[in-house]
Amino acid sequence: MSFLFQVAISLLTPDSDNANFINFCAGQTLTNGAQLTRGSCNGIPMGKIPAAKNMISAMIVNPQPGDKIPAGETFNIAVQTVHLDAGFFVNPTTNYYTAPQNLNKDGDIIGHCHVTVQEIGSFKSQNPPDPVTFAFFKGIDDDGNGQGLLQAVVTDGLPAGIYRVCTMIAARNHQPVNMPVAQRGAQDDCTKFEVVDGTGGNNSGKGQQNAGNAMTGKMQSGKVDGKASDEDSSGSASTSSSSPAASSTRNNRGGSRQ
Repeated sequence: MSFLFQVAISLLTPDSDNANFINFCAGQTLTNGAQLTRGSCNGIPMGKIPAAKNMISAMIVNPQPGDKIPAGETFNIAVQTVHLDAGFFVNPTTNYYTAPQNLNKDGDIIGHCHVTVQEIGSFKSQNPPDPVTFAFFKGIDDDGNGQGLLQAVVTDGLPAGIYRVCTMIAARNHQPVNMPVAQRGAQDDCTKFEVVDGTGGNNSGKGQQNAGNAMTGKMQSGKVDGKASDEDSSGSASTSSSSPAASSTRNNRGGSRQ
């Protein structure tokens, strides 16, 4: 009982607004469908939140923890998901964060899964990797085998090193998924693996083209969900008291292949 009391009295007073925060973004740079690297304010509602029985869960099934993968060789990242209606993927250069989370007729979140790979230096590293840089990134824009198993091909593999691969499950407009309760299992998964030089190290230089930077993005081969930008500087990001229009490309499992 004393523990519960200590938790209760340490809680912060929540923000409140008589207008339900409808003017929260007044006078600020609004999220406008582009990936604005200087940040923005988004007035779009969170949307529909699933029941607890429909919460998303994921497990990376390939690579397995500690796997050794030859440098420069193509391999697949495979993720098994449940309660994700996958394959819904709007244009990330024009409709990023522009519509609320939505559910299908079964109550599952409509969206997709991203996978991101970063070099971490050591299996025992205690240093968080820089989120700006990555060795590979892909938004998976299909529904896989139709049973929740999703895959991304890492063409030409990666250079030798120790890596962490993580999922980032998102709703249709690329926003992180919202769950109905705080105390739950995670909707995402991470695992660590090693890429090793082959005989003679002939492939050690391959895979470098898969790397990217969150401040600029990459459009080639679907490695990144659209090109990041700073549209403030061009004047195309609006500053207004109203929310941006929730326009989006038509929902389809083919999505937008970047």
